Amino acid sequence: MAGSRPHPRFNSDLDGPKRRFSFKDLRGFGRMQKYLKPYVLHFAVGMVVMSISGFLTLVITRLWGQLGGVGATGSGGDLPWLGIDMDNLTSIGWALLGTLAIQSLFSFVRVLLFADMTEKMMLSMRQDAFDALVSMPMAFYDARRVGDLNSRISADIATIQDIFTVTLAELFRGLILIVGGIVALAYFSVELTLWMLGTLPVMIVAAVVFGRFIRKLSKQTQDEVAASNVVVQDVLTAIVSVKSYANEWLERRK
Repeated sequence: MAGSRPHPRFNSDLDGPKRRFSFKDLRGFGRMQKYLKPYVLHFAVGMVVMSISGFLTLVITRLWGQLGGVGATGSGGDLPWLGIDMDNLTSIGWALLGTLAIQSLFSFVRVLLFADMTEKMMLSMRQDAFDALVSMPMAFYDARRVGDLNSRISADIATIQDIFTVTLAELFRGLILIVGGIVALAYFSVELTLWMLGTLPVMIVAAVVFGRFIRKLSKQTQDEVAASNVVVQDVLTAIVSVKSYANEWLERRK
């Protein structure tokens, strides 16, 4: 039947077989361009602000080390571009407080920009998801329950929102700190830098194993949330029948 074909704008394979991850799946991120394009200026400014915030974090780390005597050279000339006396604890303390205040301001601006951008993106995405749902043929609804669809349009989009609000920002911030930290460490000691880089393979393997566990757990959580929403939807829809037959205890067991 022609009416039973999946709608091109909506993934109808909610209950299909599980597929292994492939880098081809990353092409799906290209669909986010139309949601990100109207706010590309917000994104660009947010990235610049986040880069400055990451750089200031490295400066704060250096100042904390100097304040505690770590890495002190006795001459105070190892970082002349800071423009402070690196042998004077008072100067270091004031510089540390000032840098912390500026870094906090940049972090606040970054969170504000990304939160505003993401909320507007998710609004457009929810509207498109709703338009796609109401355009699906009846065969689509015959094979699925309303509670499951409601979970997909709410919980799954909320997951995407978390990616743009937190995960993506932390990813780029982490990259800035890693690259900047390696460069700064190499400036002080190349040998120590090589020793540190030698531990990366072990850390990468541990991160991959842990990441697979988290991804599996996240998928199970989404499925359980969808299943619970189905039960709530069914019970509230037929609440008159549930009350009439005093089946509250049976619904609680679900």
